[in-house]
Amino acid sequence: MVLSALMVAPIAGDARADQSQVFPSDPLWTIPIKDKPVAAPASSGERVFIALQSGLLAHALGDRRELWRSPTVADGPMVATSDRLVVPTKGAIVALDATTGNEVWKLPVEQLTAPMVAHREYVIVAVGEQLSAYSLADGTLAWTTAGWPNPLGRVEQRSTAHENWLYVPVADGRIVSLDLANGVKIWETDRIGIRPAEPLVVGDRLFVGSEAKHFCSFQVSKPKELWCFEVGAAILGAPAIDARRVYFVAVDNQIWALDRRNGSRMWKSSLGYRPSAGPTVIGDTVSAPGNTAKLPAFSTATGKPSGQLELSEVLVWPALFIPPAEGVPVRVAVLYGSLSNEWKLTVAGRPPAVLPSIKAEPLTVLPGRVVRLPAARFPRE
Repeated sequence: MVLSALMVAPIAGDARADQSQVFPSDPLWTIPIKDKPVAAPASSGERVFIALQSGLLAHALGDRRELWRSPTVADGPMVATSDRLVVPTKGAIVALDATTGNEVWKLPVEQLTAPMVAHREYVIVAVGEQLSAYSLADGTLAWTTAGWPNPLGRVEQRSTAHENWLYVPVADGRIVSLDLANGVKIWETDRIGIRPAEPLVVGDRLFVGSEAKHFCSFQVSKPKELWCFEVGAAILGAPAIDARRVYFVAVDNQIWALDRRNGSRMWKSSLGYRPSAGPTVIGDTVSAPGNTAKLPAFSTATGKPSGQLELSEVLVWPALFIPPAEGVPVRVAVLYGSLSNEWKLTVAGRPPAVLPSIKAEPLTVLPGRVVRLPAARFPRE
């Protein structure tokens, strides 16, 4: 293991449930989609982007209006920032203006082997054993690992950007940390198991699982392994975290919760389906999507069911949870459909408040307070 000093931010505090952090199980609007979706949706501000066989669509999250369309056809997962939508296509990556859909720049690249990452002013692109960073503004090359004396290793899963660093899962079982500004290697872990999944970095802690059935936590400022948990099944996608627990899913169709400090198991619950992406924490619930006609939520404290978004058909791509902003609570965008080529996009939000029930009983006395009047006095005759 290569050691290096690294400055990190404090660990984030607990994001407990409030009115903006309630699991979004109530459909706000639904629109038909006339062509087959080819990638998961993405969002930026109050826009949701849909990748279809015929091109791209942008709709307003608030009122479902179509904002623009583009003939660009996606060939993999898109990434969105406040002003850019970056789309992998066959033989190129294309950056569009997120507001208008106009093409800003286009770069020829070979077939991507992992989803892209957009962070600060860069978009990070993985092609085999080569990682490259391009300017989001104009597409100029910032740095690449192509000139390394020893190849980085094949990258097949999404990297994670945190503050000034990039954490790259390499298929041979290493996590490699790079300086985001110049691509210089800072450190790398020992092997944690073949094909590590997308890592999560919070403060000075890195959490990651792998196909080798391990889920591990590292201290990134040393770096050193803090703990590893034997799962018994390959782990899928990025984990999620709150103040006490870290959550992940595996091909055993379970959602797991471990103590983030020491890796001890706190609970696990059956999803009832194969997950298609890692979990997301919404307030005091956690949810993970799959190829099913429901999107359930589980209590972060107990793992018991705690709400559900029900759909008429199965999800065709992982759900997109949209963080709260400007008084708007958490929402989720889901693409679902059937073999009859009938597709829909639904955006769901916070369910309406449930008023407390009042037990109805027969009325035996009149309501109110009894007022006793003084006896009437009559004059003598």
